[in-house]
Amino acid sequence: MQINYTIFAVTAAHKLNFLLPSLQYINSDGDLDIQQASLDFESLGWMYYQSVNWQAFNNILVWLKAFSFLKFLSAGVANLAYTIALAGKDCGLFLVIFIMVIFAYAQVQPSCP
Repeated sequence: MQINYTIFAVTAAHKLNFLLPSLQYINSDGDLDIQQASLDFESLGWMYYQSVNWQAFNNILVWLKAFSFLKFLSAGVANLAYTIALAGKDCGLFLVIFIMVIFAYAQVQPSCP
């Protein structure tokens, strides 16, 4: 649970780093000179996408935590969670091999002239 709060804090820091430089530009009445009105949109875009990436990772953790709480509601959900936990290692190994095969297939050059 602590890792969720940590990732949330990182996301909040990225959002603040995204919003603070742009507030002067957004709240102005339109008569800023060119020195004040220019923003580094590349760094702002990077901050925005980092915020989205951290939020996505945190959402995965939250849904996994919610799924672990759902097993207390129903025996069927508990059975599904138990089955997934037992099959996790085999599914992970299959996923690694599947990814290697897909990447190898994607790197093959066509032999047509």
